Amino acid sequence: MRISTPLTTRTIQKSSIILVFLVLAGCAIKRFQPAPGDYIIEDSFAIVRTDSLIVAIRPQVYRSPNGSNLASDSFSLYLRVQNISPKNLSLSDQSFPLIVDGRQYSPIPLNYLLLSISQPTFWDWQTPLNPITEQDRSLLKREEDRYALMADAFTFGDLLSGTRREGYLFYDSRVSKADSIQVDILGQRVSFVKR
Repeated sequence: MRISTPLTTRTIQKSSIILVFLVLAGCAIKRFQPAPGDYIIEDSFAIVRTDSLIVAIRPQVYRSPNGSNLASDSFSLYLRVQNISPKNLSLSDQSFPLIVDGRQYSPIPLNYLLLSISQPTFWDWQTPLNPITEQDRSLLKREEDRYALMADAFTFGDLLSGTRREGYLFYDSRVSKADSIQVDILGQRVSFVKR
């Protein structure tokens, strides 16, 4: 014999609604946003201007075309650097260190990131009429991710007068667990906090 009262059913419904709300509130993703400082904030970018460069930077997750594991294995910043001086400038690979709780992190070298996706492999081109296997498709997708990463990563070196360079910098994945970070941009620290 089942006993059901309107009060019990209403209580269960209210409890369920509250539980769903608490779960959704707990799952809300906090993202890094620029903290106020001696720089311009626009479209979640912190923008620093000097007499020779304009640097815009923001934390942004890197997404590869086929979903390689790079997003979970590193923390990424999207960076735009424009040379506004009349001469060429050189950007060092030691530029843009990231600071978390007094600890300095340098960008991860692109070669290391490429190895983390996969080593290039060679297919058996002697049998071109054979259909592509599932393993071959997987290898082709990883190669596509490697080429996309090479195109999307920020590269260092000479920046010609009047030109811009942009791309992603990658750091140790432990940075993503911090509540606040600072990026040193040409001697000026830019802060980001999770909100």
